[in-house]
Amino acid sequence: MGKIQDPYEISNAKHVMLLYEKDEDRTEAAAHWLNQALEEEQVCIYASVYAFDKLHISSISNLSTKIKNYQEHIDNNNLQTINFRPYYESALSGKLVLFENLKANLEKLVHDLIVKGKKDKIIVFADAACCLCENRSFGKSEILEKWWQEVHDKWVKNNYHITVICPHPHPLLQSKQDKKHKIANLHDLMLDLNKYDLHNLGIPIGQENYKR
Repeated sequence: MGKIQDPYEISNAKHVMLLYEKDEDRTEAAAHWLNQALEEEQVCIYASVYAFDKLHISSISNLSTKIKNYQEHIDNNNLQTINFRPYYESALSGKLVLFENLKANLEKLVHDLIVKGKKDKIIVFADAACCLCENRSFGKSEILEKWWQEVHDKWVKNNYHITVICPHPHPLLQSKQDKKHKIANLHDLMLDLNKYDLHNLGIPIGQENYKR
């Protein structure tokens, strides 16, 4: 039997659709991915619509309690937070200019890391497409994920090591199988958190995940 892979390892340098059941699961997954990446000295970007909504479980104030050495990583710019609400609202109106700016900033960050002699690896946990699904704007979510996939394909071609994790609400998409498959096909990989023990994400408890 082959070695059991942590979903973090499987997702390395890919554009990933991450299916979750509850907001609590999404937050636990975000903490897992960010902690693993920070331990490997990657730069982490937490881009959430709820980043500064202190009443939401996905807020950075709540997530920070699950991140090892949180303040140190913030001070060293290893962990950066983006208020993704304006991005979500722009995608909802059919405009992706803010995302194009984000793309340019991420590419500049890669170059800056190389110049400084640091590890040029970045992980982005981004939930704008997720929130579009929550708003039942499935078409807009597909457009955004298509943009992410095209951008990520170019990054891979240009040897940029950038992982993009896009959480999506499984219960909602389970009743919209056509939408689920369309969105899944706009990713390198689909991971279902239901197949893992959330308290030990390295151990799968179900079937294999989907690859494009």
